[in-house]
Amino acid sequence: MKNLRERDEILVALSGGVDSAVSALLLKERGFDVQGLYLELLGESFEATVRKQKKTVLRIAEQLDIKIHFVDRKNAFNKEVISYFIDTYRKGLTPNPCVFCNPSIKFKEGLAQKEKLGLRFFATGHYARIELHDELGFILKKGVDPKKDQSYFLHRLPKRWLETIIFPLGAFKKEEIRQIAKNKGLDKLVLKESQEICFVEGDYRESLIGVEETPGPIILKTTDEIVGTHKGLYNYTIGQRRGIGIPGPEPYYVLELDTKNNALIIGTKKDTLQSNFYVENVNWLVPEEYARSQDIEIKIRSRHNPAPGKIVECNKKTGRYKIMFYEPQSSITPGQAAVFYAGDVVLGGGVICG
Repeated sequence: MKNLRERDEILVALSGGVDSAVSALLLKERGFDVQGLYLELLGESFEATVRKQKKTVLRIAEQLDIKIHFVDRKNAFNKEVISYFIDTYRKGLTPNPCVFCNPSIKFKEGLAQKEKLGLRFFATGHYARIELHDELGFILKKGVDPKKDQSYFLHRLPKRWLETIIFPLGAFKKEEIRQIAKNKGLDKLVLKESQEICFVEGDYRESLIGVEETPGPIILKTTDEIVGTHKGLYNYTIGQRRGIGIPGPEPYYVLELDTKNNALIIGTKKDTLQSNFYVENVNWLVPEEYARSQDIEIKIRSRHNPAPGKIVECNKKTGRYKIMFYEPQSSITPGQAAVFYAGDVVLGGGVICG
């Protein structure tokens, strides 16, 4: 952990879940002056959920004997995250809202509230680590629990922010956090684990308000033959197998969403493999020259095991980087994040664009 002093004042993001609650507990037990922050992000359709979260956060704050601050950021969340989610699907891409919510809402607002309150650090319950490197300054690293590591979702944080952010759970495994919560009686207070996309209940398609369902051709890549009709491109994602509805000698997968021609391109499992792709809007957490000198692994979605590859070249005019895997990977999906690692260190990452 950083160079913390006894009684340092730390603002901790509280959601009502076990991870944020134990984060606040661990910091308080180390003698720090802890205050809690609840960001209200969800709109009227989630009124019952928000009410339950607020009630839970108040109970946690009471048990830990900490002050809690409630801040309404529903409008910002709708503009920066939900609108991005809908617009990205409209373009035929597959978004990852958590990747963009962290820098644009959760951490941006958390750090702003920290400054407003005159506190020194902002902490969250993410499973990741921040360490001070002799040459690189503060660096972002994977959490020690490989099953819960959330560094992929944090790669867009500006490097300058790392100095005042704390991840108390980065050195723990999830089982240890659950046990700590049980030992301290927090397990009876906290909410169950939240779903992956906080503003979607059930099928993500139900939240795509304003995205038209326009049927179009399903085209088999190997023959360029029209083999069926799709129900609207936003119903599909790259790599999807179920729900295509086209029989064949082997299962078919979604290969491409061709928005220009409103066509769904499908093929076999072998057709999903590729080595080369492009990323844009890259955020570097280390100097680019350092990143390109490292033996790197690349993670192309949250449940993908990082695979060895390299940064081939950058088009200075467009800001796009050509990336290459040494071994072909399945279903590289435009709109998702590609994150570069050197061992446990997050070098940076960008948005897959082709």
